[in-house]
Formats: sequence, structure tokens, C-alpha cells
Amino acid sequence: MNGNTLIYLGLALILLSFAYPMVTVIVDDTPPKWIIASDGEVAIFPRDGQTYQSVSKITAGVEDFESGVASVTAVIDGQTFYLKSISGGSGGGGAKIQMFSTVVHSGYWQCDIPPLSAGQHTMTLTAENGNGLKTIYKATFTVYTNLQGDWYINGEKVTGSDQILRFTTRTLTFKFVKTQGVDDSKIRCSVWEGNAKLLELKNVAAGTWEGTYTFTGGKHALTLKANDGTNTVTFAVVTVDFGGEQQPSIEWLTMPNILLFSGILLVFFGWFSGRRRS
Repeated sequence: MNGNTLIYLGLALILLSFAYPMVTVIVDDTPPKWIIASDGEVAIFPRDGQTYQSVSKITAGVEDFESGVASVTAVIDGQTFYLKSISGGSGGGGAKIQMFSTVVHSGYWQCDIPPLSAGQHTMTLTAENGNGLKTIYKATFTVYTNLQGDWYINGEKVTGSDQILRFTTRTLTFKFVKTQGVDDSKIRCSVWEGNAKLLELKNVAAGTWEGTYTFTGGKHALTLKANDGTNTVTFAVVTVDFGGEQQPSIEWLTMPNILLFSGILLVFFGWFSGRRRS
């Protein structure tokens, strides 16, 4: 049998493989299932009822050992994202290679998304198998960014709790400028002295709160607070000093003055004693 004969025979077998009547029947009447993670919960990120510092990715573990997982999509706050398979499988499943196609029976799907803003979000995650059966997971979760910012008193930045600020005017303007945190509508800023709230600042611009208060003289230990609806953040305890309404210091009682007054008294008594003898 020469080489040409082998070639012709091979081509004939290839053509026969396509023409041979072969039907694969897959019976699948169950939808895909979510993979269970090591903590006993569904292997999905983000999950329902959770709070996260940031969310910029969607991950879902899905398995379907009959017809395989065909697609996984997520809708977050009305925007649709299409997840892609990133692993070859879990457990006894994995990716089954068929001619001209790859069927993922068990594995993880993922999609990068723009970072979500702080606040509450909703997500609907849908996994569909090769027979068109679907499994849906719904979640409401929160992105919480710790509130941070800078306080100013009459334009002077507050740098720490050991700071003492002195002013010649008793009317002070307090300002808080947010550098990160939740939406402005959820934030409240206030100035306290002890247990008394002296001032509630107003949201005068995006990320900025201001308020003015007139004090009595002397020193005041003030607490600067901001509440974002989840936590109350005490940024600083500062002391402001206006002077006045304090006992004047006895600055004349110095050693040179004591010597001077003592000398004057001795001279006076000496002169007075001399006058009496004469």
C-alpha cells in the first residue's frame, strides 16, 4: 500500500466521520448550581447583605454536570455585565473539550467593573446552562468608605488634639472638607464642648460643611465630630484660647521689683527714724 493510497483512505475516514449518523442526547432538567465556598456560603462576590470597602469585580462559582454552564451575567443597579470563565473546574467537573467547542461544567466566572460608589447597591446574577435553564441569585450590598477629611477654624487647619489655637475674635467659622466617604446627604458635622452641642454645620458645597459660633472669653476644649450614618468619627479635640475673663497674672512680683520696693521701704523707715530723734 503506497503513500497515496493511505492519504485517500485517511480522507475517506474523515468524510465518513462527518457523514456517520451519530446523535448525542443530553437529558438535563435541572438548572445550574452555585458552588459552595469553604465558609459554607455561595462562592459569589459581592454577596447579599454584606458591606465592602470597595467593589470593582464580580465573581461567581457555577456548576452544571449535565449540559454545562453556557453563560453568567450580572445586572448591578440596572447595568449589565457579562462574566467570563476563568477556571477549568472544581471537583469532578471541569472543562470538557468537545469538537469545536468547550463546555464548562464547573468553575469560576469573573468580570471587572468600574469601582462602585459608596452606598447601597443591588445585583441580579444569572447562570444559564446549555439547555436554557437558569439559576438566579439576588443581592443587596453596601459599599462603605471610611469618612475622612480636614477641619478648619477661621481658615486655620486643625492638625491634632494637642493643638491650641489663639484668636483675637470670639466669633469662629468652622469648616469640614471631606476627602473620602459616603454621599454628602448622609453626613452631619458638629462642634461640641463637653456634652453640649454648640453648632451643627451646614453642607454649603460638595464635600464641604461650614458654621459660625460666638464664644465667651477664656479657653474652650472643643470636640469636632462628623457622622456618616454608620459611624461617628471624632476628628480632634482642640483648645481655643481667646484670653480675657481670666485672673490677671501678678507680673510685677519679680525679684528686681522686690529688691526695689524693699530698698525704698528701708530708706523711708530710716529717714522717718532719723526725723523722730531730731
